[in-house]
This record gives sequence, structure tokens and C-alpha cells, in this order.
Amino acid sequence: MEKIRVKKENYDKDLEDYKNEIYNKISSDKEFYASLIRDGFCDAEILSHLSTFNDYYNNYLIKKQIKTYADCVRLNCFNAMFLTKDENKDIVRTFEPFAPVKEKIDYNSCFITKDFDDEFDNLKWSDIKNANIKKNISSLIKNNKWIYLSGATRCGKSYIAIALLNNFISKNHKKVAFINATTRFKELMDLYSSYNKDDKEEFFKEFDLYCNCDLLVIDDFGNEYKNEGIRDNVVIPLIKNRVSKNKLTIFTSEFSIDDVCTLYSINKQVGEIKSKQLKNILRSKIDAELLISSVPGLY
Repeated sequence: MEKIRVKKENYDKDLEDYKNEIYNKISSDKEFYASLIRDGFCDAEILSHLSTFNDYYNNYLIKKQIKTYADCVRLNCFNAMFLTKDENKDIVRTFEPFAPVKEKIDYNSCFITKDFDDEFDNLKWSDIKNANIKKNISSLIKNNKWIYLSGATRCGKSYIAIALLNNFISKNHKKVAFINATTRFKELMDLYSSYNKDDKEEFFKEFDLYCNCDLLVIDDFGNEYKNEGIRDNVVIPLIKNRVSKNKLTIFTSEFSIDDVCTLYSINKQVGEIKSKQLKNILRSKIDAELLISSVPGLY
């Protein structure tokens, strides 16, 4: 029995030392300790709720390191902690997302579909250094025209389109979509062709969202699989709808408009008519195709 009592005494001493260590850590941080006093907390409350105040202090230290969403991911912490007192003077914890997390949530809420990596979420229009490209694009938008960016693979077409889209979100905070033509056109066609009623309903729901969002970027246009179904039930109706609704649309492509329309001239007579229809629709909103080259100053 005596042996057990000695162990308990050691435990009590270790616990007391640990409590003193936490309290000293908190009280020795003058800025943090002063904020506790300003918020109406006293030493007795700190000592009686050491675990809570220790968590609060650790969160405070993390908060000082948070500048970007990447910091939140790196530190695996996304919410700021706050301590308040309720009507019974009990201490209550509340949490609120850090500013970069709020911005991230706000940014993502604008997207219907986002087919590009998160690493480009912070890409700004100011990051595009090529003044001539920026001037041409700004002029087209000012004149209510669509943007068609063409060029070889990895020349910077998508990069520019993402920067434009991010700039649009920052100014308008409206609904947008950035879709990969190969993936999304096939997805829509599969839904349209399905015998399942739910798939059909999903097609019209998604199609309607793409028709009505305030900015649509169709990335890699022309590289999608082409057949009459995709042309007549997805591509032409989508683009025609967006023209009629006067919704800003941006294309990136390895092909010229003429080349894409030629590729869609499937089954000669009808195909040629449909190809011409597609070309006329695109030309009604696209005055100039901007050829992008991998030149110094683009990025």
C-alpha cells in the first residue's frame, strides 16, 4: 500500500509541474496573455481551464503562421479558435474558418465544374506579362466578343484562360465553369444516350448549367471524340445557347476554328451543313483567333 501511495504522490507532483509549465508558457507570452486579460479572463479561470487555454494558445500560434490556404494545408489547421463566456460565465469554444479558407470556399462556390489543378487557384491576370496578348483580349471582351486561344500543346493557352477566369470571379463572383472538352462532352453524350430516366434528367440539368453560367471556358476544344451525336446534341446546341444568352465563352484549342469545323463535317452532305452551321455560330461571336506562342513574357 505504501508503494502505491508514493507513486500517487509522484503522479500528483508531475501533474502539478505540467500545469505550471502550461500556465508559465501562456503567461510569459505577453501579447497573448494581454489579450486574455482584455477579453475578461483572469488567472483563476486560466488555471482551472488549462487544457482549453492551452488549445487556444496553440491555435493562436498557428494563426500567426497562416497567410495562404497552402499554409492551412501544411499545418493541417483550417479554423481559428475563439473563447467567450456564456450567460452562466462558463467558457465556450467557438471556431471560424481562417480568412484563406473562407476565400477558398468562396472561390470554389463559383464553380459548376473545375477541370484544372488547385495549384492555379491563385493565378492572377497580372501574372500574364505579355502586354500585347492582354491588350487584344481586353479589347475583345470590351466589344462583347468571345475569346479563342489557339496554339501548340503547353504553349500557355489554358494558363491564360485560367487567369482570365480567376479575374472574372474576383470582379463578378458569378457562376463559372472550366471544362475539358474531351471529358465533359463525352460525359454529356453518355447521359443523353442513356435509356435511364435519371441519366436523361442529369443531362438536361448539366447542359442547362453550362448554357447559363456567366463564363464558360471550353479547354482543349477540338480534341474531343467527334460523332454526329456529340456535334448535334452537345456542341452545336451548347454554343448556340450561349450565343443567344450572350454569355461570355473562352476556348482553348490546338486547332483553328476552320479545322475544328472540318473535323465535325461527318457524313458528307449533312455533315457539311452542320459544319457550316457550327462555323457560323462561332464566327458570330469570335472576331479573331489569338495564336499563342511560347514566347518570353507570357508567364
